[in-house]
Amino acid sequence: MGSGQSAPQRPERPSGERDGDIKPRARLNICPHPIDQDLTRRAVFEGHGCTIFAYPSTGGVVIKNDADLVDMEFLGLDRFSPCEKRYDDDVQETMFSRQVRKVGGKWWPDMDRYVNVTVGAKQPIAEERVERYFGWPNQDARSENSSEDTKPKETGVYVLEYNVDDPEEIETARLRMAISMAEKVELMKRMGATFYPDPRDYEGLKDAYDRRE
Repeated sequence: MGSGQSAPQRPERPSGERDGDIKPRARLNICPHPIDQDLTRRAVFEGHGCTIFAYPSTGGVVIKNDADLVDMEFLGLDRFSPCEKRYDDDVQETMFSRQVRKVGGKWWPDMDRYVNVTVGAKQPIAEERVERYFGWPNQDARSENSSEDTKPKETGVYVLEYNVDDPEEIETARLRMAISMAEKVELMKRMGATFYPDPRDYEGLKDAYDRRE
């Protein structure tokens, strides 16, 4: 060559790698949801499951992160193609938000607060540091769209609760291995869950029910 310079050599491809292979890219530290203030969306697939949104008429948003197979069954949602938008009817949406609370959904005053706490831009308050897991006996294949006559009657609830600041974390990832509510309940018993014969007696579920007279 006239310039006396050799052409740059192509880096050697690692053994077993072929042209056209799709390699994993570096994970980006981005917000878990678009900050678009869309208060109609129902579900987003990400992380280790599906994030469910519900909008009670009293305000705010109830969000269940990493909903699994048992959660989706309990909520009556198609686990592969859940509905994309919230109910137009406020009464239906409020009832659904109560169901989301019953699978561990957390109430947030608005989407901004949820996003800022999630990405670490703001510190969580005490209630936002609490994670809750619920097991409902005899509630397999429960659907919030079922009629009152066909819905299984609630026979108490098993509760696992921990604070994210606790030095010893409950191995809640085991619960994701359950393929039915019955399995989840049995596993929660082995993990030391507390049983409440009346779910309304548990402070973390009081807003999932009408007030007692």
